[in-house]
Amino acid sequence: MEAMTRAVQRIGPLALGITALGLVTGVGSAPAQQATGAVALASFTTPGTYLWKVPAGVSEVSFDVFGARGGGVLAILPGGSVQVVSNGGSGGEAQGSFAVHKGEKFQVNVGGQGGTATEYSTTGAGGFNGGGGGAQYSGEASGGGGGASDVRIGGRQDPCVGNQLSCQVDDRIIVAGGGGGGTDHLIGGISGGAGGGLVGTNLQAPGDVATQETSGSCSGISDGAGFGYGQDGYGPYPSGSGYLGGGGGGWWGGCADGGGSGYVSPLALAGSLPGGTSQGDGSVLITTSSVPAGSRPSAATATTFATFTAPGAHIWTVPAGITAATFNVWGASGGAVAAILPDHSVEVISSGGAGGHTKSRVAVQPGEQIQVTVGGQGGTATEYTIPGAAGVNGGGVGDDNDDESDSGTVSGGGGGGSDVRIGGTGNSCAATASCGYTDRIIAAGGGGGGADDTVGGINGNMNGGNGGGLTGFDLFYPNDTTGQEPGVCGTYNGGAGFGFGADGWNGVGAGGGGWWGGCLNGGASGHVNSLTLSGSFPPGTRTGDGMVKITS
Repeated sequence: MEAMTRAVQRIGPLALGITALGLVTGVGSAPAQQATGAVALASFTTPGTYLWKVPAGVSEVSFDVFGARGGGVLAILPGGSVQVVSNGGSGGEAQGSFAVHKGEKFQVNVGGQGGTATEYSTTGAGGFNGGGGGAQYSGEASGGGGGASDVRIGGRQDPCVGNQLSCQVDDRIIVAGGGGGGTDHLIGGISGGAGGGLVGTNLQAPGDVATQETSGSCSGISDGAGFGYGQDGYGPYPSGSGYLGGGGGGWWGGCADGGGSGYVSPLALAGSLPGGTSQGDGSVLITTSSVPAGSRPSAATATTFATFTAPGAHIWTVPAGITAATFNVWGASGGAVAAILPDHSVEVISSGGAGGHTKSRVAVQPGEQIQVTVGGQGGTATEYTIPGAAGVNGGGVGDDNDDESDSGTVSGGGGGGSDVRIGGTGNSCAATASCGYTDRIIAAGGGGGGADDTVGGINGNMNGGNGGGLTGFDLFYPNDTTGQEPGVCGTYNGGAGFGFGADGWNGVGAGGGGWWGGCLNGGASGHVNSLTLSGSFPPGTRTGDGMVKITS
């Protein structure tokens, strides 16, 4: 491999050193050991966010990712000596190999160790990249959760890596969970759970752990952990007997005291989740083998394997001998608005937006199970009577004229998005069609619902926006289109989210479901994971329910 230097961008107070071989070493804990026979390309060991570019001559890389440890709890005894009340949980580890190309950019996030708490003095801060903060009250304190470490890359045509390193948690392709923070005086102090791994661990509540699909119940507390972040510590738990540490960051963050889960994208060439042994801050080691990755084979002849048109979740099993498949995915159209005239004839006030179209070719394995979810058309609304129902798979519900300002107006339901889902390494959710929004590798946006006459002072016949595509379209709020990252839905607070569209309001149509759901009246965006073999966004013209067609 030829000697080279690499431009590495760092967000944070510390700069990195660059060697002639391109090995980048941050300030902090020692870098992870590289695999035997592998060539080190970069090592990131200081908490923060970094840019890494694939050098010339490299077609396959391996990421060895370690989450950060949670913070412990200390007590200062009368004589001034220090006693360890509890330790923070170890960070997790995730390993994955990926096909890459020269110049491709990746965002690397290194998790920070959770802060140590001292009784009657300080609480433990949450570690960088998702660690939950500790708690303190009446002298008792708890440690902060460790931050996750991860690698991110935007979907096709999404410039988030090069655009000020703005990739979000839904852009992650490999994650190692952070460890949970230690507790104070809960049966003498319980150490934090280790980060994942396939799942995190929680020594305080062994059954309430972060997995591939959820953070757990977090004892029913509404402000618990979530996708990418751990729960903040709290107490007393049980009544009067102690404070729980912050949860670790991860694919799904850990509940209080628990470690976050890890993740490896199903589009990795290989992956494993060894689990939690990491101490201190997290780290990410990037290596390559001396043998470039070969091109992936495709099916010998063009064949239609399956076509799914019924709204809902389906399971497709890859036939024998097939190593690549092409997915054409169409979102569903939004619902219209109709009026019943005095002579009982029907007048169409506005139409729903068309569903988007996404096309991608994916490497697969014979016998592999893939979840296909087809979006349902948004329901048609009838003035003064019924709102448009939400389309299956993320469409928003149309306005139901229950507001005095509506004057009997209604609006169409948002069309559901259609998508393809595969669980990460060790996650068999596709076998039971139970994969969540975070498991999507391809998505096509649903169309927005139609609006009723004289909405918002704008005289009627406002059709719903078409689904995406790289972005959706919105005729009511043209500047509020959703894209590859979350948008803002105007002044309306009941907005869209990851996978689901906004509900209709004041006669304005509901948003379509998609990668990110559409705002009022708006179509949703589509998405293609960058680790697929290819991807594109043809114009969206789908009417009715969505569809997914799989060919060779």
